Amino acid sequence: MITSDGGGGALHLSSLPTFAAKWLISRLPQFQQQHPQVTLHFVPYVHSYNFERPELDCAILFGDGHWPGANAHYITGNEVALIAPRTEVADWPIHTHRDVAHHAMLRHMTVPEAWVRWSEFHGVECGANPLAGPQFDQFQTMIRAVMAGMGLALVPGCLVQDELVAGLVREPLADAAMRGGYQSDMGYWFCHPEGRTQPQALQHFRQWLLACAGPVAGRADLT
Repeated sequence: MITSDGGGGALHLSSLPTFAAKWLISRLPQFQQQHPQVTLHFVPYVHSYNFERPELDCAILFGDGHWPGANAHYITGNEVALIAPRTEVADWPIHTHRDVAHHAMLRHMTVPEAWVRWSEFHGVECGANPLAGPQFDQFQTMIRAVMAGMGLALVPGCLVQDELVAGLVREPLADAAMRGGYQSDMGYWFCHPEGRTQPQALQHFRQWLLACAGPVAGRADLT
């Protein structure tokens, strides 16, 4: 429920916790500086898919951009990075794409077939059963599992830059990053309800958010 006074007011937003912590929060001071008249209120993520709730104005979701009753605007997340434990934790030789098959492959429940797509993209076999690895419900948990030496993971590159810079994980096959690693439209999307008036507070936030993400060639919003 947006309450507005001109171009300001309170905007009730829900976001996947990992995306909020790893990408969004560090950028929000810029939004506050540009739009001090808009106050953001985060709604528990459990409500993210239910735009019939009056207290939810918009949400950042992970998927293919198709949610009933929602306009969706692509943000980021479709470029996939393969990450491995640092050598001090697990000294696994990974020099070619084929070497991946010798190690545990962690999976995310939203994209359990990611390793199948990755292996097809690179033209290699990724093991007898690429759907048998440990499964997680959040990318942040997967990143932590890699840090602990549990296995390899495919994660959106936008979520793991801090860990790579800090040396907490490594990217042994930097050329293995690929766009469309999950499927063509999979990533993070800014969504708001169809058929509902869009006050200026929501418009300001959407314009700022998409400008932060930058243009992506060939990407069209779904409305």
